[in-house]
Amino acid sequence: MGRAERIAEVEAELGQQRLIVDQALARIRGLEVELQALRAAPRKGGDLRAMGRAEAILTVLRSTSGTMTPKEIESALLAAGRSDEYRSITATLNYLLQQGAVRRPERGRYIAT
Repeated sequence: MGRAERIAEVEAELGQQRLIVDQALARIRGLEVELQALRAAPRKGGDLRAMGRAEAILTVLRSTSGTMTPKEIESALLAAGRSDEYRSITATLNYLLQQGAVRRPERGRYIAT
């Protein structure tokens, strides 16, 4: 095997390993957010199950100090006993974005204003 082939092989493997790490970090972040939402929900706004979707999403976003992805929001809502679908969450986030209730500081990440 020549040097050029080995470089290409190592670059491909490096890309695969970075993807695995990125996925693991996203899962860790999701679990951290879920845990934080579980701990914060009773103190910050009560039962998420009794709230409308927009209010529940805002409560989850306000319970964290950073930004969240729709998937992380979905996990936090699920952990609180809700069963909102991913598409409904993204549609509500778009609505909240238009209303100025949330910001999108980077692609795919939201924060309450």
